[in-house]
Amino acid sequence: ELRGPQLWARRMGKCKVYWEVGGPLGSASPAGPACLLPRNCDTPIFDFSAFFRELVEFRERRRRGSPHYTIYLGFGQDLSAGRPKEKSLILVKLEPWLCRAYLEDVQREGVSSLDSGSLSLCLSSANSLYDDIEHFLMELQQPA
Repeated sequence: ELRGPQLWARRMGKCKVYWEVGGPLGSASPAGPACLLPRNCDTPIFDFSAFFRELVEFRERRRRGSPHYTIYLGFGQDLSAGRPKEKSLILVKLEPWLCRAYLEDVQREGVSSLDSGSLSLCLSSANSLYDDIEHFLMELQQPA
């Protein structure tokens, strides 16, 4: 349920439901630990105002990574049990389209999560690409 700037959830059955806000599937980058939704209790699971505050910091390059906005709900299994989320028996992925659209807009402006200080570009050989291709083609023409 959307209440003001927050999304709220309520677990009504016996099945345990764990939730977390994190990055895309395949990336082990949760924004916080997986939490158990208490039964019959309204629980805030996402705050749009916090997302937009982090997005502004990201745009102004005061934040390294882009803000997380994907909400995962794992039914019956703890999401932080040391296995990939994709291996969960029942996994529901909630992705607010508004957050994705705003993040994509910021990325189109040229803001990125990549850290140029950690990137290292180097050439694998001192030869030019044309020299390497010519050498490779000459080796293919040699009889074995």
